[in-house]
Amino acid sequence: MDTDRTDAPHPYLPTSITPRRKSSQRPPDALAGGTGRWGILRRKCTLARPRMNDLSYSEAKELVSQPRLCEDAPAWVHSTMVRGLSTMECGLIEADGSYGGFQVVLAVSRSPTTKLRAFKFTLFRLRFGARERVYQLHLSAVNHKPQNQHDQLHERIGDRREYSPAAWLNEDFEQILARFCAGISVTFVPPITDPEAFELKS
Repeated sequence: MDTDRTDAPHPYLPTSITPRRKSSQRPPDALAGGTGRWGILRRKCTLARPRMNDLSYSEAKELVSQPRLCEDAPAWVHSTMVRGLSTMECGLIEADGSYGGFQVVLAVSRSPTTKLRAFKFTLFRLRFGARERVYQLHLSAVNHKPQNQHDQLHERIGDRREYSPAAWLNEDFEQILARFCAGISVTFVPPITDPEAFELKS
């Protein structure tokens, strides 16, 4: 049997060429991830997406208890794609002056409709080029009117979710950042400022 034939059907692609359908005309399993050819393609693409790994709770608790330093943090980056979003990434220095592969990623945003602010502050460990989530403090607009348990204000310590007091939603940037720094034993030198703060220029 000739195994080098190039006209054999591909297991993940249609066996014949047909006119391209509009998105609204695709079969139902294209959205439901069914067993048809479009469902197979959709699941194949989904499986190829990288996933973020969480450390175990016990390992994360041990890591956040060790003091680290963020020296000369870079300036906030104001997104040109998402209105009101500012981000910052900074590598951390261990107590002995070495670099241990830890990084903080800060994201602050304000909804243009509700005017509510959201904060997502995360400590990652970089390992073999991939990020492992150690700790995350996430406050968002849905926390003000949670529809389910997942919408409630919470912290993530490794793979464990711990719910936080609703009073935190009334705190400003400096207070939320202080909670984050205390939770992961990190000090910013010099201190960083609110991305919405206007600095006077001489």
